[in-house]
Amino acid sequence: MAIKNLKVTLRKPGDFAELTVPVKNSGTALAHVAYVSGFDGILRCEGIGAYKENDEKLICGDINNNMASVKYSIYYDNTLLTNGLSDIRDINLKTGDTKEVKVRLEYLSTATKIPNETVLITLPEIDFIFQQSM
Repeated sequence: MAIKNLKVTLRKPGDFAELTVPVKNSGTALAHVAYVSGFDGILRCEGIGAYKENDEKLICGDINNNMASVKYSIYYDNTLLTNGLSDIRDINLKTGDTKEVKVRLEYLSTATKIPNETVLITLPEIDFIFQQSM
């Protein structure tokens, strides 16, 4: 399963957007998560108008998203996944079960400034690779 080209606009601190995707194991064997990408991907910002560069930097920070006013999180079955997840192969999906993958982007409530114009935020590609256990 891949989530690509997800674009969001958040206007003020406290705003958030969530995308929830159901994942079902329709196979005949237990499946496990073999790989998840996108934990440490870079958000891209696209502003408009005279304050374009300042607005982009306010929302996305520098080229590595340092000092960004927004952050994103990836969840599987309501469990926050982190880049340091060591037991990812222990995340299973039984035959016939459906679980949810959720991506949440939020404008941090601790942010003190808002952009002058709309800034379109593009999330990095997020891939969930499931393999059936034999």
